[in-house]
Amino acid sequence: TLGLQIRSIGSRWPQNVVFAAAVELLDKQAATTLAAVTEKYKAYVDRMVAEDLAEAYAMRHIVDGKTAAKILGIKPGPALKGVLDRVIDWQLDHPQGTRSECETFIKDTIGADMQS
Repeated sequence: TLGLQIRSIGSRWPQNVVFAAAVELLDKQAATTLAAVTEKYKAYVDRMVAEDLAEAYAMRHIVDGKTAAKILGIKPGPALKGVLDRVIDWQLDHPQGTRSECETFIKDTIGADMQS
């Protein structure tokens, strides 16, 4: 998702967008115009802003690892990274979601996936 892209790039995503546009413009094989490239990347940034994802790289987990481990009945450790990645996915998909709703997601969905 777009939010995960922003998280993986980090706070320098604006520079990455400009760099990607510059590379596309410098590609002699591409028959793109400045206007077309500008519109493409403007639409990308506009979508990020519209979906309130410009700060997604700084998003904190609504449920921390200790709590998630307790809900799942597991010990905190490296395996928890996958759980917390799914928590962030859930948060990005449910921007108005509450901590309680996320805990239910962890218990019902992630917990069920771990059982199978």
